[in-house]
Amino acid sequence: VKVPQRKPRRGSRRFERSEVNALWQFDGFEYQLATGETVTVLQLTDDCSRTDLALQAAVSENGSDIWATFCLAVERYGLPVQLLSDNGSAFSGKRRGWISVFERNLTDLGVHAITSRVSHPQTCGKNERAHQRVQKWLKRRPLVSSIAEFQALLDEYRDGYNNRRNKVLAKLTPHQRFDLGPFATVPDLPPATTILTRQLVSATGSVGLDGRLIGLGRKHAGKPVTVFRTGAFVAIFTGDELLRSLTLDYNRRYQPQDR
Repeated sequence: VKVPQRKPRRGSRRFERSEVNALWQFDGFEYQLATGETVTVLQLTDDCSRTDLALQAAVSENGSDIWATFCLAVERYGLPVQLLSDNGSAFSGKRRGWISVFERNLTDLGVHAITSRVSHPQTCGKNERAHQRVQKWLKRRPLVSSIAEFQALLDEYRDGYNNRRNKVLAKLTPHQRFDLGPFATVPDLPPATTILTRQLVSATGSVGLDGRLIGLGRKHAGKPVTVFRTGAFVAIFTGDELLRSLTLDYNRRYQPQDR
């Protein structure tokens, strides 16, 4: 008599990217200060290494603070290939028939912006769990009265988390796993690390990069700018506004504006 075989138990399977910077997850959650004021925590997580890339206090989930948080993460870790967010209007307008400033800026940098399914938070599961860890840690700390004090708490948490061994990462710390790579790179761009620098536009309306001057126009003189460079590709922003993108011509010291 044949004995029917039991179906094998379905084991839990973790879905994660095999390369660092292949996918970042970006989301926010609210927190109440001792004053009763509600602020937002913006959190960026690397899907492969689970590194907490940025953990920033903001007055709300707004486009300016989202962009500043993204720039901070790029300054620390380079540029991702894809970025996953929910459908909050500051992150994405795709499902509403328009493109957010953040989505447009990601496209200008060659980053593919993707969003979670509506009413399906599991898509951003790693970030949801990351939120829960921060919230649990914060509950054990006294309430603070200002965003500056709150940011100091978030910095303390982030440093501790990124340098604590994680059983999911074979007892490596998130930072150790991040440093192991391999590193994903943005398609259609040279396989090079993205470098972010900050400077002021000169009185003549230009910025210096790698021994060359890039023209932006005198009307921008004195403005603070963020410069993204991946190989010969350069994109320059003031705030979250793209001023210019170009491929450096190494045969010319001055890179004039397009006419």
